[in-house]
Amino acid sequence: MNTIICTGCGIEIEVDKALEGQIEARVLAQERAKHEKQIEQLKLDAEIRAQKNLEGEKELLQQAAAAEMELTRKKLELAT
Repeated sequence: MNTIICTGCGIEIEVDKALEGQIEARVLAQERAKHEKQIEQLKLDAEIRAQKNLEGEKELLQQAAAAEMELTRKKLELAT
């Protein structure tokens, strides 16, 4: 155990205990920042996937509409 003695009051202070809180706070802050970055990246990835899904659905709807229009056009040609 590492200790120092305060020159002002003579109290023995455990260095490990004194630094423990500071080190713990620093590590927690680093981990919190790391996790916040990970969360932001996950949100961004989810937004990108959602956008790609919407684009894919839009393309499918456009293809379906084009096919429906072509079918209707052929029906009209046959009817005349």
